[in-house]
Amino acid sequence: MYCGNCGAEIEKGRKYCPNCGCAVEEEDLEDATVNLDEMTTDVEKDSSIKKKKKKWPIILVIIIVLCVAAVGGIFAAKKMKSEKQDNKQIERVERKDNSKEDDESQTDKEDAKISTEIYVKAYGELLDGAYRKYGPDVQYFVYDIDRDGVNELILQVGYSQEDYMYNVYTVQDDQYKFISQIDGAHTAFFADETGIIQVQADEGYEILYHIELNDEEIIKEVISEKNLTEVEDYYSNSNPLPRANVTDKSLLQM
Repeated sequence: MYCGNCGAEIEKGRKYCPNCGCAVEEEDLEDATVNLDEMTTDVEKDSSIKKKKKKWPIILVIIIVLCVAAVGGIFAAKKMKSEKQDNKQIERVERKDNSKEDDESQTDKEDAKISTEIYVKAYGELLDGAYRKYGPDVQYFVYDIDRDGVNELILQVGYSQEDYMYNVYTVQDDQYKFISQIDGAHTAFFADETGIIQVQADEGYEILYHIELNDEEIIKEVISEKNLTEVEDYYSNSNPLPRANVTDKSLLQM
């Protein structure tokens, strides 16, 4: 029971409040008890309502975050799809460009193709001159060094192995044109993917050169230089350059 005046708790059976001294009636004590119980119930209800109110902002934030993530995922997926489409378009354009370049390169080679008559006329004149000056044993090679559709002439000049040189010619405007001269003592020539391999070898000593032709300029670089052991052979591959003596013009029949 509780005092109706000050609200202090009173033991059952007491007639006066030990706190304020007021007389205590049984009805007042019961009313105070009822009022206190109602107050407690109201406080609990308010607390429950507040807890429920506190949960709503958290739930709302979670919903917003999920919505943003979903929208972001949609945009990211669209962006990836757009990038893939752009990449495919770029690949198609690049394939077209490469195909166009290949076609143009093939067209250039076809345009640059020289007839047999022109080879015989242009290079045949050089072979005849080498024969008259150096004799019938000098040799020549015919090969398209720079892969441009025109076969170059590699003509040996000199009187012996010690002083042999090789003059390189091409055909331009239906006439021969001198490009450069290559040192040629004890030489063999082989084809490779980007030019030719020159081998100079004698008495167990070997030098390998890689030769390219770029814009009518000879580029010559040393690949290796060494003394061979007794079990080593001189360099060779399966693509020796076609060669013949200057009295044999069959290589000009192209």
